Amino acid sequence: KKPVMNDFLIPFVEELKKLQKEGIKWKDIKHGKDSVKTTKVFTLTCSSDAPARCARQNFKQFNGKFGCGFCEQEGLRVAKGKGHCRIYPFNGQVAAKRTFENCVRNAEEALATDKSVKGVKGTSVLMNLYPNFNMSSGSLDSLRAKDIRRLDIRIRDLKLPHEATRKLRTTKGISFWKASEWRIFLLTSPVLLKNILNHIVYKHWLLFVHGITLLLGTNISRDDIAKAEDCLKRFVSGVKDIYGIEEQSYNIHLLLHLSATVKAWGPLWANSCFVFEDALGKLKTLHHGTKAVPMQITSAYTSKSLLGVLVSKQEIRNHQILKFIEEMQAKHAVTKKVTNINVCMLYGKTTYRNLLRTEEKAILKLLGD
Repeated sequence: KKPVMNDFLIPFVEELKKLQKEGIKWKDIKHGKDSVKTTKVFTLTCSSDAPARCARQNFKQFNGKFGCGFCEQEGLRVAKGKGHCRIYPFNGQVAAKRTFENCVRNAEEALATDKSVKGVKGTSVLMNLYPNFNMSSGSLDSLRAKDIRRLDIRIRDLKLPHEATRKLRTTKGISFWKASEWRIFLLTSPVLLKNILNHIVYKHWLLFVHGITLLLGTNISRDDIAKAEDCLKRFVSGVKDIYGIEEQSYNIHLLLHLSATVKAWGPLWANSCFVFEDALGKLKTLHHGTKAVPMQITSAYTSKSLLGVLVSKQEIRNHQILKFIEEMQAKHAVTKKVTNINVCMLYGKTTYRNLLRTEEKAILKLLGD
C-alpha cells in the first residue's frame, strides 16, 4: 500500500530544512587537521516518474482532469479500445504554466471546499522548501511481421561503441527492455527504422529523435533549445494525424515541457534518475548479510572512499601493488554479450567447436534420445 505522501515526507523535509540552515560540518584534511568547514545543502529540483510526481505534489493523477503538474491544461476524455483515456490535444500553444503562488491558492481553496481545484487536491509538505525548491517545476524520466524481422536483424547486427554497457535485445524481449536499452534504441533508431517505417511516419519520428538528442547535449545553446522545442511541438502536433487522437497521452503532452526544463536545470542527462538507480545498485553490493545492513553499507563505502587517501599517504614503489590498487579503484564497463538460440539466451563470449564423441553421447543421454 502506498503511504500518505504528506506524512511520509515530513522527516525528509525537516532534514532538508536543517541541511539548508545548519549544513554539514566536515574536516578538510588538505588544509590541516583542525580545518573544519560547513557545507549547506539546498534542494533545487526533483526527478520522479508520473505517479510519484502527482503524489508528492498532492495533485490529481496524470489520467485525471488537470493531471499535468507543469501546466493548467484540463485535457479531454476520449474512447480508446473498450475503455477511455485522457488526452492532451495540442493546438500550437502550450497551456498556462503552473506557478507556486497559484498552487498555494488552489490548495487552500481545495481544502476549504473539499474539492480539487485545477487538479490540486490540497497542500503539500514540499511547499515548506520554497523558494529554493518550487514543487510546481522540476525535471522529467505498429509494424508488420516482415518489418519486425527486418528490424530484429538490424538490432542483432548493431555494433555499439564501448560507452554502451548493455547490448540491445531484439523486439521479442521489448516488454523487458531496460531504460538504458530504450535510450540506445532512441539514439540508433534513425538507422534501425530507415526504409522500414513509411516515409511520413519516419520523418515524424525523426522530429522526436532530433529534439531529444539536442536536449541531451553536453553544451546546449539557446538556439539548440529553440530548435528542440520546435521539433517536439511539431512531433506532438503530428501524433493525432498518424496514430489517432486517443494517442495524445499525458506522456506525449510532457514533451512540450522538456525544453523549459532544460532551460531551467540543464541537459536531460543532468537531471535523470539513472544516476540514483545506478548508485542504489552499487550500494546493494556493499552488504553481505541481513543484520545491520545500513552499518555494513556505511562501513564498506567509507573504506572504499578512504582507500585513495590512505594510498596517497604511503610511499608505495612496488609496480605490481600500485597496479593492483589502480584496478581496485577503476570503473569497469563491461558490455554483456548475448547469443540467442531458439528460446535460449546464452551470456558470455561465444566459441564454436566440434563436440567430442563422449560429449555427444552425454548430451544424447541427457535428452533421452
